[in-house]
Amino acid sequence: MEIEKIETMLTQLIKIVGSIQSDQQEMKQSICLIQSDQQEMKQSICSIQVEQLEMKQNIHSIQAEQLEMKQTIHYIQAEQLEMKETIHSVKTELKQEILALEEKNEKRHQEIMERLKGIEDDQDFIWEKSVRNEREIGNIKRKLS
Repeated sequence: MEIEKIETMLTQLIKIVGSIQSDQQEMKQSICLIQSDQQEMKQSICSIQVEQLEMKQNIHSIQAEQLEMKQTIHYIQAEQLEMKETIHSVKTELKQEILALEEKNEKRHQEIMERLKGIEDDQDFIWEKSVRNEREIGNIKRKLS
């Protein structure tokens, strides 16, 4: 009986060892699958890191472009302000020139009006003299006739 017990125990041991070996084999396969998954995850992480680096570079280039655009806008604003100042000074100069021309025209107008008044006075004088002379000629004609 003891041999049977020993055989039974050996059989049980063999079954236990067999099941342990089968479990170990399954665990090894699971570990291989996990390692494969880990490798895929590492590759995915690497590709994500590469994409992140590209995105950072794109962001930096966008920021550089924005800075350049801001500088351009500031330059344009400065030019615009300068142009406004120039326009204002030109307007001021034009107003002064227009006022000067108006004064000059007013002086010329006054001179012309004075000359016309002088001519008008001379014409009145000439008419008066002509009328007097005509009267005198008429009187002389009557006396001689």
